[in-house]
Amino acid sequence: MTKNLSVKIIISLVIALASVITPETNLLACHKLPPKKIIVVGAGLSGLAAAQNLQQKGYDVLVLEAKDYIGGRVKSETVNGERYELGASWIHGDKNNPLADILKKEGASLIPTEWSPIVYYKNGKRIEFAEDPLEGFYSHIEDIKEENGKDISLDEVWSAFAKKNKLTIDEINDFRSLLAFDIETETGADLKNISAREYEEEQEMKGGDKLVTGGYDLAIKYLAKNLNIKLNSAVNKIEDDGDKAIVTTAAGEVFSASEVIVAVPLGVLQKGSITFTPELPSYKQKAIKSLQMGNLHKTFLSFEKKFWEDADVISIFKNNETKWSSFINLEPVFKKPVLLVLHAGENAKSLEQKTEIEIGQEAYETLKTIYPNAMEPSTVVTSKWHADSFTLGSYSYVPVGASLTMYDDIGKPFGRIHFAGEHTTSEYPSTTHGAYLSGLRVANEIQ
Repeated sequence: MTKNLSVKIIISLVIALASVITPETNLLACHKLPPKKIIVVGAGLSGLAAAQNLQQKGYDVLVLEAKDYIGGRVKSETVNGERYELGASWIHGDKNNPLADILKKEGASLIPTEWSPIVYYKNGKRIEFAEDPLEGFYSHIEDIKEENGKDISLDEVWSAFAKKNKLTIDEINDFRSLLAFDIETETGADLKNISAREYEEEQEMKGGDKLVTGGYDLAIKYLAKNLNIKLNSAVNKIEDDGDKAIVTTAAGEVFSASEVIVAVPLGVLQKGSITFTPELPSYKQKAIKSLQMGNLHKTFLSFEKKFWEDADVISIFKNNETKWSSFINLEPVFKKPVLLVLHAGENAKSLEQKTEIEIGQEAYETLKTIYPNAMEPSTVVTSKWHADSFTLGSYSYVPVGASLTMYDDIGKPFGRIHFAGEHTTSEYPSTTHGAYLSGLRVANEIQ
């Protein structure tokens, strides 16, 4: 009886104690520590993806953007009631592509681009090819990769291929125009600067190229929902003092946070626009210096009426001139007479110094060599990413002597500082989905 009584007394005391502790415990629960503060530098795809993901996890997120708009290199301009995408235009593979899924969900249309048929003109007359004239060259690139331990440029590979196959001067000039469209505009760089060893070694999403209509910025608006974004806030210093990260803007504003995500373009890192304290490790500095920023200049030409045939691409051979060698027919998409010309590398830089009237005149003079009834464009809209001090180019590429692994070196965290962007992933570099996925990656790095 005594033992049972003791047990009953102990149980009663435990219950009574619990009734006293529980209110205090509930009171403590109401006084949780404030959420971690995270600063994201850059409101492009990667920065917004990271910020949105972290905010949904309960973090206190502040996005600092140098420009007066969000989206970075996703930017459109409306001229005479028509919308032109000056930055990203295509999704490169929409199968299992989360960014493509967002665009579709938000109401954008993804229109397949086959890049065929291509019509070819030389000396004002249309010519035909029995097969893909560049197929042998691409096989030659793969052979060089296997045989040559030393990295060389694609221009050197091209010269060796032309010599091996005893191409005539005319053939060399003609095929060079095709390479300008096929490789240089894809990379944003001249053949002489592109690494043959690393060319097309990155992974690709399946599904082919899809032209985004209805607004690429639908993805930007989706990712920016309910975020705290401060525009016109160019960051020029980031310090990790061990206990916190301190971010200073060019205007002298100072912010502190637990972690910082740097989501600015490679060109900005290369210029040294942001000072890091302590200095970034040597391997990261080397990677930033070694990879390069490509430059793609987009020229949209709108006409009063269509004067060209139905084809995806109109290719014009004109000696060794590559500036106006290929015109992309966007009439089926715009439902209006619109041509798009892409320029890369030195060609792109040269056009950034000219007015849109001068550019339109150059295009017209080329078109009238094959179309007697060609007319001058009524509207010319161009991009100038290399001239933009907050981008300094279009997207990254691997030059001779550099490697894909350097993308991952840039992407590695350094203390409280994390790095996002298309230039931080060796898996999908130079793509919008690569930028988006890098934002999710850095968000998962933060605990």
